[in-house]
This record gives sequence, C-alpha cells and structure tokens, in this order.
Amino acid sequence: LPEHGGFTPPPGYTYARLVGEGGFGVVSKVERSDGTPYALKWAKDGTGAAAEAAGLEESREAGILTELAAASVPGVPTLVATVPGARITGLLMSPVGVPLAAALAALPPDDDGARMALARTVLEQVAATLRAAHAAGILHGDVRPSNIILVPAAGTAGEAPVPVVHDAAVYLIDWGHGEGAASSSVSRDCT
Repeated sequence: LPEHGGFTPPPGYTYARLVGEGGFGVVSKVERSDGTPYALKWAKDGTGAAAEAAGLEESREAGILTELAAASVPGVPTLVATVPGARITGLLMSPVGVPLAAALAALPPDDDGARMALARTVLEQVAATLRAAHAAGILHGDVRPSNIILVPAAGTAGEAPVPVVHDAAVYLIDWGHGEGAASSSVSRDCT
C-alpha cells in the first residue's frame, strides 16, 4: 500500500490498487473481506496546511454526499463510511468505476458510432445528476472529464474498460469543491 499520510485501509478491507490521484487526494480500490469493492479516498499529505485543506475538502465532500443521498440524486457515489486515519479522515465510497479517459482510450479510434454513444450516455447522465443536485440546492463546483467515471452494467466485465457504453452507469465524483444546500453561498443561478 502506498503510504500517504500514514493512511491504511480500515480493518476488514484490503488494498487492491491505486485508482487515481488528484491535487490533494488519492483514491484506491479496496476490497471488503467478502470481495465487495469500494473506493477509498484520502489526502496525499497527512501534515501541515495541505492536510488541513484536504481534510476540509473531504469533510465538505462527506456532507455533500450525505445531502445528495437524502435528496435521492442519481449518479453520485454512496458514502459508506468515514475512516479515521493517523492525521486525516478518509472517505469509503461505492462504486469503483472506470475513468472516462480510460473508457475513451479503450474504444477503437475509428469507431465514431461508439464514441458518439459514449458522449450521449455521459452527457445525458451527468446532466440528469446536475439537474437533480441543483434542484436540491447542491452545486458540484468542479465538473470536468476527470471527475466522471463509468460503472459497467451488472454482468459485464468487472473493471475492464466499459465494453458496452450505452449500458454503463455514469457517476459524477469528487464533490469536495461543491456547495451544499445548507451553505448560504449556494446560488440557484450557478451551473
């Protein structure tokens, strides 16, 4: 397990692989003892101002994910638990998906039909997620391709690049820059 701030998976979970890294955080796939996969997100640097900023972002993200679940907003990760670490708190989330860039890279470069199907799937599902979140007074604050994952439909190849893009569920991740309904700075005019 790569060490970032002294963080390790919680008891009953094992490290599977690194999923990705952002400006402040690291996401790894961990598996529960029964084999169920989860995404575990924590701060890269467990010390100083960077850890404090990452901790505040993860705290905000945990609150927003809770609000999104209460509002039944589709296409967002489920916060399973917060996981106390040595100096920081991690977020245990479900599902683990395929980054949009990996799904695009897996498509044949000359298959415009598959690329259009993926674009349509992503745009429709992300738009539905944002509409529902905005209706609940919640803003994402950082919508970009790297914050979009695809989760293959049940019964398709686990983590292989999404083989049937029109059957994939699209998730908008990384809500740490967002604003929740409880925040006074949320504006219904923002998109």
